[in-house]
Amino acid sequence: MPFAARFDTRFIGPVVDNLLAVIERDMAGALGELGADLPDFVDRQKSRRWDAQYPFLAVFGSRSRFETGPEGLVNQTHEILIEIALLGSVAYELTTDLHTYVAAVDRVVRSASDADMTAGLSTDGFSQPVWDIVGHDYDLVRTARNKNQQYVQAATLAVVYTVAED
Repeated sequence: MPFAARFDTRFIGPVVDNLLAVIERDMAGALGELGADLPDFVDRQKSRRWDAQYPFLAVFGSRSRFETGPEGLVNQTHEILIEIALLGSVAYELTTDLHTYVAAVDRVVRSASDADMTAGLSTDGFSQPVWDIVGHDYDLVRTARNKNQQYVQAATLAVVYTVAED
């Protein structure tokens, strides 16, 4: 008997790709809307890295949960993390700039359309997806591992993406 999947879990990979694409497309505009004279991300990845170029952006899947409802249909909730890391010489300015980058990414994600978030996905048999940013977390300012007496600071935005079988 050939293998037949009981339910479809394909969403997290393409949604990570779509979030990365939307941020790349709209980040400069969001920074401009905030009146920020800051550069766009130099390095964009789908994993965390410490040898990155700064300003750094990572978008990656953190957790997926699957719940079978009373009718046997599966609800999927995917948590995707967006990490931003900056490098600088003045800790105070680094933190202020990080707040601006987080605000810009938040605006980009909340402004994404259904088409942006489902690009390349067939959503036949699934409910309309719902996503939201459920938190911003800020790390401590740390001394960078370089000879320039610089600091590095990171922040993480948590995005929850939910879809259910119809």
